Amino acid sequence: MIAVYLLSVLFVGYIFALICAKIYSPFWFHQPVYHIYELYRFSKQPYWKKTRPPTNGQFCDTKHIVTTQLMDIEDETWTKTLRLIQGHYMDSEFILNHTSLSDMKKKVYGDSYMSCYYNDKINQSFIEILDTEQIYGTLISRPVVITFVKYPEWNCVIHEFIYICNHEKYNISRNLIQTHIYQHSLVQPPKIRGYIFQKHTVLCKAVVPLVQYQTYTFVLRDTVIKKLPLNYSIRCLNTTHLDLWRGIYAKILIQFDVSLMPEFEYTLEWLKNERYTIYATVYKEQNVEHVGGVYVFENTHISWENENLKKPHMVRLAASVNFLTTKSLLFFHGFLNCLNLFLIDRKEFGILEIPCISDNDLVLSKWQTKYEMRNVTQSAYYLYNLIYPNSPIEGNKFIIL
Repeated sequence: MIAVYLLSVLFVGYIFALICAKIYSPFWFHQPVYHIYELYRFSKQPYWKKTRPPTNGQFCDTKHIVTTQLMDIEDETWTKTLRLIQGHYMDSEFILNHTSLSDMKKKVYGDSYMSCYYNDKINQSFIEILDTEQIYGTLISRPVVITFVKYPEWNCVIHEFIYICNHEKYNISRNLIQTHIYQHSLVQPPKIRGYIFQKHTVLCKAVVPLVQYQTYTFVLRDTVIKKLPLNYSIRCLNTTHLDLWRGIYAKILIQFDVSLMPEFEYTLEWLKNERYTIYATVYKEQNVEHVGGVYVFENTHISWENENLKKPHMVRLAASVNFLTTKSLLFFHGFLNCLNLFLIDRKEFGILEIPCISDNDLVLSKWQTKYEMRNVTQSAYYLYNLIYPNSPIEGNKFIIL
């Protein structure tokens, strides 16, 4: 009798928790994400939360939002989208966004998609049509391969939201997300079933992230660089290093519990278009070359304008990979030497951002003892429809490029 009473209390409490969750987070409550109140966490393998195609739900706005495949996006649409991102992507009056059209296009490839929000207008015939003169919101997604080291049978292609941006007068981010997913499913059924997106500062309510971490920002200053051992050299990867990059790419996929990378053929563009600047430290043992560490730098195309900085532009250590077993100090010295090489011909960079993912924690553990931190931000990546029950994983078990 007592057991029945306890079960009844638990059941009523759970129902009450669901009601509270729906009130607390009405949008995410109805989305196929990993909710914090879910009880069926006994499964360790990834799984799809919904196997049926998305429906035209409450937040879908197919009237005002148009979704277009990469190859069909017109130049005029690119220009209007760029104008929106430059003016409204960064929520701060002290940060300038210098993204160019070529910078945007370097981030997309293959089956990428763009959704744009337009207002209504009345034409000369007094008929309501879309006013395509200005874009008030955009969402851009691209395909990436998600790799689970422990569950390789679940490796698949999902889409990453690389831009979610809307004019501050329009609270339409939820509409952009759900409409983009719905209209994307109409074009590629059922090829793409999962998505991943990033949040900063204000994280999603009542949703379990795939990974949650901190992003650190530092102002660079001159420092003494300790040279690497004589058997070490540094390679800045370009199109002459295809075999080296192919080996590094394959190693990255087995280095972390979860990795998200474009298919290899798309990453070859990085070696010539400076989407990333990739350095590798290489050492010789018995006349055989080995890769010690890899450091991936990214031009963020933003600058700080609220301080009197001579070098206000920001570079990000997007990822780093340590292939050495226990030599973390040597890995850090490799980072210092690679950063120094990066800055030699790029005098405008005076700010360094380091997200605590991949092996960046090994860099941060040494860097923070010598350099003053200016800012720290809560960050997270969330999976949509693809559930990884071991979430949230630690930052050093995750990489995304």
